[in-house]
Amino acid sequence: MNDEDTTERIARKMIKQVPWSDDWSTEVKSAVYYMIRILSSQSHREIDRFESIYRVPIYMLWERVKSGNVEDLKGIWYSHNKKQGR
Repeated sequence: MNDEDTTERIARKMIKQVPWSDDWSTEVKSAVYYMIRILSSQSHREIDRFESIYRVPIYMLWERVKSGNVEDLKGIWYSHNKKQGR
């Protein structure tokens, strides 16, 4: 089994852990998928980059997302994108 298969398997498992809501905006859902991509890659460089950009521990944020709490994620995502002019 190669790394790509492992990453994909981890990502599928993580997607199932999230209590997805129709109330979540497209941006929030995109942010969740972005986090899953980073965490499932198990790349320390990518995790460190995420944490330095968004200034929040990704694993702490992931635990909140898994419990359905996306308020922190919304805040940092919108704040960062606003600073970037998006």
